[in-house]
Amino acid sequence: MGDASRYWKLLRIDAGGNRKILEIPAARSFFTQIFGELTDDVTDRDIQRQLMDLCRDSSGQTALLAE
Repeated sequence: MGDASRYWKLLRIDAGGNRKILEIPAARSFFTQIFGELTDDVTDRDIQRQLMDLCRDSSGQTALLAE
């Protein structure tokens, strides 16, 4: 699997063209809660499928965080 942090980090580019990486703590907490410690055999496809299932099957806060 690639870098799991892509699911809780946001890359922003300011007016000067400089990059800034921001961590979204709520997204990281949710991701860790749902997936725990990932191993190398978990693919991005598996993660994205699980997140889409959560969006479809859940209501309220869980669906919002999965989005």
